[in-house]
Amino acid sequence: MSTNSIDRGETIRRFILENVEAYPSSIAKQTTDKFGITRQAVSKHVILLLSSGILEGQGMTQSRHYWLKVLNEKSITLSLKNQLDEQVVWQKEIAPRLSNLPSRVINIWHDGFTNILNNAIVHSGGQKVAITLKQTAVTTEIGIVDDGEGIFNQIKNAHKLDNEKQAMLALSKGKLTTNTKNQAGKGISFAVKKFDDFVIASGETFFAPKHPKDWNPEPLRPQKNGTLVLMKLYNKTVLTSKEVF
Repeated sequence: MSTNSIDRGETIRRFILENVEAYPSSIAKQTTDKFGITRQAVSKHVILLLSSGILEGQGMTQSRHYWLKVLNEKSITLSLKNQLDEQVVWQKEIAPRLSNLPSRVINIWHDGFTNILNNAIVHSGGQKVAITLKQTAVTTEIGIVDDGEGIFNQIKNAHKLDNEKQAMLALSKGKLTTNTKNQAGKGISFAVKKFDDFVIASGETFFAPKHPKDWNPEPLRPQKNGTLVLMKLYNKTVLTSKEVF
């Protein structure tokens, strides 16, 4: 088999993996249209990905759909009342799970994770924080949820704004934080640039700059009070932390 054939096969399989979340039931058609190959040819690539354990599927023929298999998963809940240190949490709980990633990607995760967790520790006023990590062959996703007052409500009250939407808009521009003397919240604007997906959900307000306006955020809504921050990054991103800053 020629090198060109191998490279083309890898390109096709990479396309399938990177687009299957957007087209779970039509990824075969998307791949056929993209590369001008037959459905039978696409099927061979899909079967290879299924057999390698990084793609999963369900259903028969026309109704069949696919998704990326979660290869690495962790969920922990920590108290915010025991002098929690974001660097310790990173070193003990998160960094070991990301050791398979390129160093430039790990650096972005370190900056984003520790910044967001520090915000929860210092500003949320909550009792606990839940952290989830899910990694597929394509992306890594980390969610941080606290049970505090809620970031947008805190900013609204601290800066005497009319509503939480105004607080969200100000925070997204790096203008305000929950602490009138501390501008650490400017890290939010950097996080938006760093990550391939970045969402903040609190109360009735959502900040999701990389989603279309008709996106439904309901599954992410925190129960009762609190703030959820969701970050997702491609495992082989070409962006570096230094380039962001």
